[in-house]
Amino acid sequence: MYRLFLLILIFFLSSPLSGRAAFPVTSSIETTYSSIVKKTAPAIVSISTSKSMKKHNELLGNDPFFTFYFGSHTPLKDLPEKARATSLGSGVIVSPTGIVITCVHVIANAEKILVTLNDNREFEGEVIAKDNQNDLVAIQLKDVPSTFPLPSISLGNSDVEVGDFILAIGNPFGVGQTVTSGIISAIARNVRGRMLIQTDASINPGNSGGALVSMQGNLIGVPNAILSKTGSSHGIGFAIPQAVIRTLLESIPNGGIIVRPWAGITVQRLTSKIAKSLNLPIPQGVLISALHAASPALLSGLTTGDIITSLNGQSISNPEEFIYRIQSVPIGQNIILSILRNGQAQQLTFQPIVPPAVPAPNQQVITRLGGILRGLEVANLSPALISQYQLPFTTPEKGVIITNPGTNVLAQKLQLKPGDILEQINNYPIESVEDLLTKASTLRSLIIRQGDKRIEVNKNS
Repeated sequence: MYRLFLLILIFFLSSPLSGRAAFPVTSSIETTYSSIVKKTAPAIVSISTSKSMKKHNELLGNDPFFTFYFGSHTPLKDLPEKARATSLGSGVIVSPTGIVITCVHVIANAEKILVTLNDNREFEGEVIAKDNQNDLVAIQLKDVPSTFPLPSISLGNSDVEVGDFILAIGNPFGVGQTVTSGIISAIARNVRGRMLIQTDASINPGNSGGALVSMQGNLIGVPNAILSKTGSSHGIGFAIPQAVIRTLLESIPNGGIIVRPWAGITVQRLTSKIAKSLNLPIPQGVLISALHAASPALLSGLTTGDIITSLNGQSISNPEEFIYRIQSVPIGQNIILSILRNGQAQQLTFQPIVPPAVPAPNQQVITRLGGILRGLEVANLSPALISQYQLPFTTPEKGVIITNPGTNVLAQKLQLKPGDILEQINNYPIESVEDLLTKASTLRSLIIRQGDKRIEVNKNS
């Protein structure tokens, strides 16, 4: 028995099959990210801001710290009336001419923006374009020497996939430039109407506005948020994708006017119940629920009831992924949709366009019979106005938008602002400005959409 076992072992070891590994092994394994860091880190900057803040001397005088050290009769008139508040974040240089991308919340209310490079050079910066909805801003550095171009990072492509390796570079907690590694954990995470990349790379306060870098050394995202109960990284961080960065950069020659690619397609999740009713084996894809009258996809032959399974070769499994992929295709470039219609696979091609002003705005101030809405300036909601007011991607493309709250009492009470949407009156949807004027005289209840939240107003409340 022993000899038989030995013969079998010798046969196996001498067999050509014995040289094959149970799992494929690459000829070389990357054991360091140093080359990528050397290429990209010089373009990552620290951003500090300052603003004046009035001191509340009364509060300072009653604070236990002050009364313990200075007594309860501290001469408050001797304290300075203003103090300087500073904040610290990160940024990334995307052009040798000195254009820096960072997050809006990093430079919010700043009176002065100071950008410090990796080589300790310092420049003042000024805002040249801003996308408030996506928390993204472009800053131009002042007095950049033409003889010594700045380091910069090029934008990557939009074909990032879950599982791709990435690096996050920034200035967490103000300790200095720090590099962390991880993977793309998910794409198209809907965070307050923004479609973001999710990563497990450590992102902490101060990383905001820095860089999410691919293994090719390209910029694929800008970190701007974390999901945390403590304020520190728990492995769930979010970044603004490069497609949104590209749109912001393209707005700079146009005075910072943001123009997002638009397709005019509304989709809904394909549930198991819907898939079963359509005789589909699995609920893969999204269902077309509506098409805007000016949609380029409608002109290409797309129709309600079609099921979109992929966009430019990328599979689509939910509405968030669809919106994310649409936003990744620049205006004028082809979108190829793979669809199912009556169980048959087809392909359609079209190009996203500039958001149209359809329907016409019919902008006017509510006057007669306006009730609590009197004095509001409103307009018919259109893709153009959704883009102009930088509203969330999930905003319905039909209704009435406030363009100027004016002196309206309700607007002052609720702090309404341009871009808020009058969504329903008396539990009925508001279709147009004319529809609103007809219903305003009998207003009993009103629902207003502000970004990603809704406000309900009752006439008697």
